[in-house]
Amino acid sequence: MAESRAGAPAPTEVEAKHPLMEFRPRSFDTFEAWLARWRETEYLAEKLGLLHVMMDDRSWWVMKEALLFLLSIADGYADDSNFVTSRFESSSPSAKDRKKIAEKAFGVLCERFFKGDTRDNKHSWLWALTDEDLFNKILWFLRSGDFSWTGNYRPIKFDIHNHQQDIFRAFLKEFARLGWRTNNSHERQWGDDATRETVKSRLKAARPRLVEVLGALGELSWLNRQELDDASLKKLTEMAMADNHFFPSDNASSCLEALRKPISLEEAVLGGSVAAQVVLLHGIREKERARINALFEESRRRLREQKRQRELASLTKKQGELAQRAEELAEGPEGGPEDQRTNSP
Repeated sequence: MAESRAGAPAPTEVEAKHPLMEFRPRSFDTFEAWLARWRETEYLAEKLGLLHVMMDDRSWWVMKEALLFLLSIADGYADDSNFVTSRFESSSPSAKDRKKIAEKAFGVLCERFFKGDTRDNKHSWLWALTDEDLFNKILWFLRSGDFSWTGNYRPIKFDIHNHQQDIFRAFLKEFARLGWRTNNSHERQWGDDATRETVKSRLKAARPRLVEVLGALGELSWLNRQELDDASLKKLTEMAMADNHFFPSDNASSCLEALRKPISLEEAVLGGSVAAQVVLLHGIREKERARINALFEESRRRLREQKRQRELASLTKKQGELAQRAEELAEGPEGGPEDQRTNSP
């Protein structure tokens, strides 16, 4: 066997060729090609790898179809119970593997969609709001949970902090506030005037759902500085009256505190409901606004009346001056120097 100059055996012709030299890497040029591969494989590792591919800087990930797919796959990522086929399967490997895939899809959404970075002066998710299907899919993903299901954003209530949840919180906060407030940088990315108005109308119609999101974020007090419509107030009232709170007992023979739903918004405030506080403060603001507006209208009425009186006085004065001048003209010209020269012999 031939030896190298260092004394070690020289590599054979086969050994000298790197194992990867025969590999011809291929990339997914379209979402359709990626999806076809996804549907073919039944291996957990490959599905996770395919989702990881979407983290790369590719153009097709921002397609409508890709985002709709990711939102569907990530749905329920936060709870094992969402991936069981029966109540006896809670600890099965299949359920845990399904959850791993959903968590990975959620991670892709956080890094590639929910993250508020900008590229080429374009926001990473505002574009999706111009498409009605995508807008509705985002609202679907943000639907509130119930006692049997935690919801995709409900863990935020329990102060779960990690990189992905921090990204998701920032998205939820900005997205929810768009229901009441947009700015020029938002609207510039929504195209022409007609599209901008359409997006703002969608956001306004979604306010009840966005109220729920703000509630999960602990951001309901932000609404105290916004104009609230009837739909928003109705949702806030429902939230205030639906939650159980500890209230002092009104019966000396019972326990000191009782956990129950409130019977009024005022009682809900006693229980600590921020939603009830927002509704009641809105009523106070509207009452004070009406009082101040009435004072303003009365002040404007007085100013108009004062102006009318000044104009009337001015006209009256001018009329008097004109009447006096008319009388002077009616008496005829008085004899003056010119008349005397005319009448002299």
